[in-house]
Amino acid sequence: MATVNMELPEDFTRGLTETIKQSALEAFGEVKERATTYPEYMTINQACEYLNVSRSTLNSKFIPAGLHIVQIETLMRVSKTECNRFMAENQI
Repeated sequence: MATVNMELPEDFTRGLTETIKQSALEAFGEVKERATTYPEYMTINQACEYLNVSRSTLNSKFIPAGLHIVQIETLMRVSKTECNRFMAENQI
């Protein structure tokens, strides 16, 4: 396989570096906000928001695939730690 070396203008390289840096900072900010916005034990609606799925998807796909729900009588909660575990284990 051949390698092609290219030299980019300095102002382009600086702009690209700044854009990547800004994108990373925004992404880290969103992660931090999400981590502090949601309680450890979320309602079903909060869990849907946290996972960015509909309630139907949570019920029909995520729970049957192994997302554990805490249920005490009619009260249902989903642990944020459990959501993170479930998503990590289902990465492809």
